[in-house]
Amino acid sequence: MKKITCANSNCGGTVFQFDEQKYPNATEVKCPKCKHIQRIQPLPSIDPLSWLKQDLTAPQVVKPKPQMELPALETEPILSLMTSNRTFALKLGKNFIGRRADNDVVLDQDEHISRRHAVVEVFATPNANWRYIVYDIGNLGETQSKNGIYVGSRRLSTFEQLNLVSGNTFQLGDTKLSLG
Repeated sequence: MKKITCANSNCGGTVFQFDEQKYPNATEVKCPKCKHIQRIQPLPSIDPLSWLKQDLTAPQVVKPKPQMELPALETEPILSLMTSNRTFALKLGKNFIGRRADNDVVLDQDEHISRRHAVVEVFATPNANWRYIVYDIGNLGETQSKNGIYVGSRRLSTFEQLNLVSGNTFQLGDTKLSLG
């Protein structure tokens, strides 16, 4: 059974079925709703000896296409911690920030920062730039950080993301972080 959609714009796209096996040589079908006649391709005839005519040569090996390489980036992405003059190098992908030692950026001196507080995601863009996004750990389905992320005096909402550019500052607990 073949599903056919009526081509008549006044019909409203009625979908109906046509039995190709029952009528293998049919070249036209009529819409049961609006009676519009549509052309169809008949089933190709099947040669009973087609299996003898098969090409038995070895299949061609298809080489995979090379993956697109990201352009070389001039600078390493870094996040500098302004209050203690520490600098943390970021990797591509998710960089976790918090008090716990298993975070990528460990801020264990600030008691107002959660064990896992925030994430800075780093992406390489096709035009050879870095893209930085910071958001609360609650975005990943974990419990939201207790004190959140501040940009100036405004607290980001749980699912809000902030695009960062070099020189932007944001605050976690009592610690100000600047992308530099």
